Amino acid sequence: DIIVNAKSIRPDFNGETVYDVQRLVEEKGRKAYICIADISCPDGRQKILDCVDEIGRVDILVNNAGIEPPGKDVLEVTGEDLDLVLSTNFYGPFALTQQIAKRMIAWKSSGVIEQARIAFITSIQADRVSSGVGYCISKVAIRNIVQQLAVRLGEADIPVVEFTPGVFLTSMSQNHVENITNKLETGDWALNRRWGEMDEIGSIVASLADGVFDYSTGSAIPVSGGMNVFRL
Repeated sequence: DIIVNAKSIRPDFNGETVYDVQRLVEEKGRKAYICIADISCPDGRQKILDCVDEIGRVDILVNNAGIEPPGKDVLEVTGEDLDLVLSTNFYGPFALTQQIAKRMIAWKSSGVIEQARIAFITSIQADRVSSGVGYCISKVAIRNIVQQLAVRLGEADIPVVEFTPGVFLTSMSQNHVENITNKLETGDWALNRRWGEMDEIGSIVASLADGVFDYSTGSAIPVSGGMNVFRL
């Protein structure tokens, strides 16, 4: 069973909503609990935690919240610009993970769950410079938090990993399709010369659940078609 958090029930760029995710899960014979809450604010995070406590366990936490406002000259970026992005991309996921990690430790020690795992889905932009200054900063910050958490939770045998996607068609990339496609086709970006498929992210997360990455705790694992390869 899973808890699916979303900020709103508005359809995404594909016309799908969180309830479509719920339907897909329940077609597989599992239960999907929907929690509409804004992870960037304390009240929203508490709403998620209330849902968690009602269910009574979380074996795997996958952090995937993220926004990317229009790019801005680094010399013109304001504190307000950074706060807008960091509140969703960094502060919110970190604060939520702190609280759930504490619960995971207690659940493991009491036998409620056998194994717990935590993942953050970040971006190749943790290793790149782009006009999305706040977005890049938020992903670099999450990378350090992954390592901090991996160290702290190692004593409880709770792996923490980071997955760094390349270019996938999402609501954030849909406005740059032509430019991105051109760069992919010329080989300037991904070695695979194509967009990533959502199933390729899904299979990685499924492998996390199977324990494939338990011995990779603290690591950043690329899912980028080779965009992580530095070339001269």
